[in-house]
Amino acid sequence: MPQRQYLLKPDLETARIFSDRTRLKIVELLREREMTNTLLAKELGISKATVTHHMKILEEAGVVRVSRVEETRGIPKKYYTLDARFLESEEKDISKPVVDEMVREFRRLFANRKFRKQLSDEVNVTFLKIYRSAFLSARVDLDDVLYDLGYELGRRVFAEMVDGDSLEDVLHSLARLWRELELGTVEVGDVTGDSAWIMVRDCYQCMHMPNVGRPLCATDEGMIAGVLEGRLGTAFRVREVECWGTGREYCRFDIKRI
Repeated sequence: MPQRQYLLKPDLETARIFSDRTRLKIVELLREREMTNTLLAKELGISKATVTHHMKILEEAGVVRVSRVEETRGIPKKYYTLDARFLESEEKDISKPVVDEMVREFRRLFANRKFRKQLSDEVNVTFLKIYRSAFLSARVDLDDVLYDLGYELGRRVFAEMVDGDSLEDVLHSLARLWRELELGTVEVGDVTGDSAWIMVRDCYQCMHMPNVGRPLCATDEGMIAGVLEGRLGTAFRVREVECWGTGREYCRFDIKRI
């Protein structure tokens, strides 16, 4: 069954807060350094009253906070900064190693001009990884969306291409299909009546991706779940627990009937 309900747009309150260009500019300035309302007004070329209005909205939403207060001739001067949740750190930027790996892969693919026309499949896969890198860089989590898209493909397309009336039979049939389509080499692990695991090597989606501390194959989670439900008529929970994205050179999916 689909992962869960999700929103492709932020909630209305968040959308209202960040729909104003002035507030976006304030956030950008506070990313660089702490500032007072007076300093922000001067930097933005607007009145202090306007800045105060926007800062009140941002503070109430928890986006900014007072970092320190100074007194000048008995008048308190508040300095603001972004809340830690909105600060980005290069140390936490998991997209950088992905981009570095993509650059190396493109250089390898295009090193020999003679064979460029024969590389269409490899190039397409590499571009797929670059799009994934862009989402990581933008801190956009599309796993639920990708899972649901994969689920629909699995239930409505791939389920018609496999056979079997048991969990084990369907997984072995899926392994043959994956090999035929050159999506990876699938090993079917321990299968009981209600649970199993499979291991995928040479994964088309994440092979050679660097360790970013999280699994990357949400689409395949959904496809496997969709295939199983489409063939067996009951729902299964499929979770990727190991991946190139977690430092392994294979993907492992745990499967359990719900």
